[in-house]
Amino acid sequence: MKDIGSIFPIYDYHIDKANSSYCLSPKYDKQVLYSLCREALYDIAVSYNSTSKRVLMPAYTCQTVIDPFQQLGWQIYYYPIENNLLIDIQSLLRLSNQVNPVIVIAHPYYGMDFNSDEQAALKQIKERGSIIVVDNTQCIFSDERLPFIDYYVGSYRKWFCCPDGAFLEDYNNGNFFQNKVTGVNEEFVQKQTDAMYLRGEYFLHSDETIKQISIRLNKDAVKGIAGEITPHEMAPFSKAMLAIEDLKINNSQRITNYKKLYQGLKNCSKCNLVCEELSRVTTAPLYFPIYIDDRPVLQKKLALQHIYAPVLWPVSTKEILINSSIEYMFDHLLAIPCDQRYDEEDMEKIIKVITD
Repeated sequence: MKDIGSIFPIYDYHIDKANSSYCLSPKYDKQVLYSLCREALYDIAVSYNSTSKRVLMPAYTCQTVIDPFQQLGWQIYYYPIENNLLIDIQSLLRLSNQVNPVIVIAHPYYGMDFNSDEQAALKQIKERGSIIVVDNTQCIFSDERLPFIDYYVGSYRKWFCCPDGAFLEDYNNGNFFQNKVTGVNEEFVQKQTDAMYLRGEYFLHSDETIKQISIRLNKDAVKGIAGEITPHEMAPFSKAMLAIEDLKINNSQRITNYKKLYQGLKNCSKCNLVCEELSRVTTAPLYFPIYIDDRPVLQKKLALQHIYAPVLWPVSTKEILINSSIEYMFDHLLAIPCDQRYDEEDMEKIIKVITD
């Protein structure tokens, strides 16, 4: 049975292509390529370590966004996000005025670029003197680059067939961060590469033992980067894999899959769409998010059909749970795979399992 979700597979033909000459698109010339997105955030935080070290970030975020600032001893404040994943603008502006943060982090969620009101609020905060950082990990294909944003960061490894990879775009300081990224995280990259290669072998031979080894290696790799953050550059093999990605096709397929899920689930009584208006999705999304009352039950039901829908995000920092609305998001949001590996038939399978 075909798997939907989980880590990307690497096949022999990927390795053959990666071992041949490759050329990254000129778009990457504007980016500093890191191993992990948290490392890019760490370097940004380090650059402002001599300040009052106050950071404002959304209450719906990943633990890996929090970790760099916790490690460096920053005071972290969380602003509310509404259940439809729009910024609670009035609360953001009020808290920004009270805290006077050095850095403000914002996420455009699941293919939804910031709307005009969100942009205006962030611009207003910038004009008060804060540094604005946008984490585009959930909107990696977005072309939106607002002139008042200081830094854009994002993770490539969540989107493509590369063991590691993230970026930082710094429009105000040129290549300031280029010299701060040195050395490859060899252990992590090797374990991830092995896990992804074994995933490919499982798909070729349907050997459950190989699959379990792949899962174990992946978990071991992720566990290995859970500690103290040290910036690394993106591995050459990952850069080669990134270079052979067809971004146009990937972007188009994700949007097509998202629309298929939207049409199939918008009237479903067993779940609620996080984004009820399709027009809000302006760029390819990382996942298709839904709210579900009994999330573990649906996850298990999907997994029995080889569909693996992750929880975004598990967090260990309880201070992030600033209100009941945020708690609901962390307890009930489920991310449905819709990436470029899959087609309309795969989306129909997902819809059937959820709606049955």
